Amino acid sequence: MSGEGGCRQFARILEKSSKLTDIRFSSTRAGRDGSDIVASALDVALEEGRNANLEKLDLCDNNFGNKA
Repeated sequence: MSGEGGCRQFARILEKSSKLTDIRFSSTRAGRDGSDIVASALDVALEEGRNANLEKLDLCDNNFGNKA
């Protein structure tokens, strides 16, 4: 996955998945906008009770940037 386009595709996977236990979002080059897309999709999934068994979320080696 690379950049915002890859993040949009990954967000689609998160929207359709219900039993993920390990998500590795490391070294993605996603940037702030792409990371916001993935974070929002994950937030909605968890609020709706999907992926409630998530045990590991790997965010290492990313540069999310600062919000203005």
